[in-house]
Amino acid sequence: MKIFTPIISALFLFVYGSVVAQGSGKMLEFNGSSSYVNCGTINLSGSALTLMGWVKVDQFNTNTSQPGANIASLFGEENGVPTLMRFGDGGALAYDRLQFVIGIGRSAYKLNSTRALSTGKWYHIAGVYDGQTMKIYVDGVLDASQTQTGSITTNTTFQIGQNYNVARTFNGEMDEVSIWKAGLSQATIRNYMCKSVSSTHPNYSSLEAYWKMDQTTGTSLTDHSGNSHTGTLINSPTRQTSSAPIGDASVHNYGSPALIFMSHPNGDSLRATSISGAPTAVHMYRVDKKSNSSNFPASVSAVDTTRYWGIHYIGGTNPRANIAYYQKKNSFYGANSSCFIDLAKRANNSIANWSLSQASQTSTSLSLTSQNASEYILTFASNKSIYKDTAAAICIGDSIKLENSTSGFSYQWYKDGQVLTNDTMNAYKASQSGKYQLTLSFNGCVDSSNTVQLSVGQKPTVSLNAFNAICNTNGFDTLKGGMPGGGVFINPFVSGQLFVINSAGPGNHKIIYRYTSGNGCSDTASQILKVNPLPTVMLAPFTAVCEDSSAFNITTGFPSGGSYSVNGSAGASFDAEVLGNGSHTIAYTYTDGNSCSNTASQTIDVVALPIVTFRLPFLSRNVCEGSALFAINGSNPTGGIFSGTGVSGANFAPVSASVGTHSITYNYTDRTTGCKNSAQDTVNVNALPAAPTITQNGTELSATAADSYQWYDKDGKVFGETKQTYKPTRSGIYSVSITVGKCTSEISTEFDFDKTLSVSDIISKGYSIYPNPSEGKVTIEGESLKLVRLFDLSGKEVMQAEIANSVVTELSIEELISGAYIIEIQFDNGTFTREVLIRK
Repeated sequence: MKIFTPIISALFLFVYGSVVAQGSGKMLEFNGSSSYVNCGTINLSGSALTLMGWVKVDQFNTNTSQPGANIASLFGEENGVPTLMRFGDGGALAYDRLQFVIGIGRSAYKLNSTRALSTGKWYHIAGVYDGQTMKIYVDGVLDASQTQTGSITTNTTFQIGQNYNVARTFNGEMDEVSIWKAGLSQATIRNYMCKSVSSTHPNYSSLEAYWKMDQTTGTSLTDHSGNSHTGTLINSPTRQTSSAPIGDASVHNYGSPALIFMSHPNGDSLRATSISGAPTAVHMYRVDKKSNSSNFPASVSAVDTTRYWGIHYIGGTNPRANIAYYQKKNSFYGANSSCFIDLAKRANNSIANWSLSQASQTSTSLSLTSQNASEYILTFASNKSIYKDTAAAICIGDSIKLENSTSGFSYQWYKDGQVLTNDTMNAYKASQSGKYQLTLSFNGCVDSSNTVQLSVGQKPTVSLNAFNAICNTNGFDTLKGGMPGGGVFINPFVSGQLFVINSAGPGNHKIIYRYTSGNGCSDTASQILKVNPLPTVMLAPFTAVCEDSSAFNITTGFPSGGSYSVNGSAGASFDAEVLGNGSHTIAYTYTDGNSCSNTASQTIDVVALPIVTFRLPFLSRNVCEGSALFAINGSNPTGGIFSGTGVSGANFAPVSASVGTHSITYNYTDRTTGCKNSAQDTVNVNALPAAPTITQNGTELSATAADSYQWYDKDGKVFGETKQTYKPTRSGIYSVSITVGKCTSEISTEFDFDKTLSVSDIISKGYSIYPNPSEGKVTIEGESLKLVRLFDLSGKEVMQAEIANSVVTELSIEELISGAYIIEIQFDNGTFTREVLIRK
């Protein structure tokens, strides 16, 4: 068998060699504060002009004050009558809109774009004046236009990145800036926006200046138009590898592109189909030079140095396409006999590293699906793999799949150098020891894969003892019984030798035991481990009980036949008084016929009795027999019920209670818990003292002995007379009440007190009244006489005379009619009365 090896030609192939800037090459980056390019004086005068280039904004100028005024100058002339492209125009135009300005005579005519541009994105912009109309194109699409006539008269210093004032310095990147003394058509702009300008350009004779910006060093900027408008870099604009989509040839599709196609003169081509994301346009470009980067994966042995391709989308939402490269007519491909090829890709020219795309390969094409904007290059691989390793070991009865990722070739498999008859696909299932290899060919291209040495070993004898059924608990079950020892147990719920019971749950679980022998071969045995469900156990909820509730037995567990515990202690009796208030756990455990147990639990809350106090006020603790009904106070909390002898509702009636000590009970029920409690106090009902008796001793009255007294006359209480004895000042009806303890007796029988002195008193004191009866005058003798008063028998006072301590006084009664009268004589030691008769 003859195997061809790749031919590496210095004309077409480089391997880790030096590179030069290709494609979009370099670009200039402006700092937004001071850097720009001075291109010297360029005469822009004439009846037609086009200014265009690639622009990517890093940051817009949002400074609204002059001289910045939201303006960022791109390229043109603004010293004198301006002609230029720029962003913004103070309050007249937002900072993210383009403005095309031309100077005619002494006037500046401005055309404002309508489209807002974004930062971080490349745009191809063009300002076109054809003597009749001013136009602005963005990415080849007409954005704004206006009628304008006259000849441009601007002829001053042309600058890139800044004009008029440092405050208008552009912040971002630019590439491929050019000046044309012609009004370029839209078709021409589209045809050349993604490729470098060459002499084939239809307006090449009108090219005034062309700065590719591809230089890598120095402070000058070469003009490639041949007109020597060399620019000078001011304040160091930086040279960076450009990411703009620029090649040596390009095609485009505007409108609603569904596909785009581009060929090389050799006949190889790139196609983009099934374009999605609704882009406005698609540009496909080709760079007819070797790549500017040689950074390829290690598996790449050769790279096409004659061309690479790129796709650029305009607009749309995440636009993508299916890519197919038809390599068969590529002269570089034809010069290499290797059949293992791929497309390397990168996002754009600025990316240093290419990566393999793993394109699907046939004898005619390499294809990829759903590709975003990228660049592609043909590569040749040295890794002709049919398996991940060069050797493999399997066991009897097993196999491995050997496969090459290509398709559409002629294939032949070999084992130990011998043809495997009829095995002519790109994949082979190997199950026997030996060395395997694949050859693939088409059109004279023959390649051999690497070799894979396969070893086949004997499997061990493996057994596993049966398992006993277990219950669905929260624990683990240690697995045993696998032979030979040292194997592993396999099940989704196994960790090491532990079977996680509660994760597995009830049911039959297949446990696999795998043992691997020293030759790497393994076998398995399996058994079913049955996990029985736990019985369903229920315990009905309990209502709260009061701490004085009677003890009771718990019987609500289901199924019956289980056992109870209270707070962890076995037993079904619940005694609230013993357990005390608080929450108590009741557990009910039941074991079924599989010896599986389960427990249900509930809590019983023992509620403390309400704290009840009852203390009668001091004055209510001792009352008298017959006292008035009074309200019972001193209970807390309020809202309870009183009971006891003499109790009526919330009142105590001493009249209803007998004399003695009586207990009053206050019962209170907590409305929230329903628990009851009570408190007691006593009230003493004291007997009333007997009504007192009054005795007279001379002019003094005396009552029965007691603790306190109150004397009364015919008008009621005699205020201040609260002693046992009382000396009335005049005759009359008197009574007294006495108090023993706090009880007051009834008022005594009325006592008729006569203030008149007795005959013996009068005689002993020397008092006399004469004559009696009298016919008109009465003489009164006695010591210390004060006052004489005379009353008729109806009690009406008919005469009064003051005597002023006389011993003898004479009273004239001549004016009185005949009859009986009462004479009252007051003296220092008392009063006496006597009946006097008047006769005429």
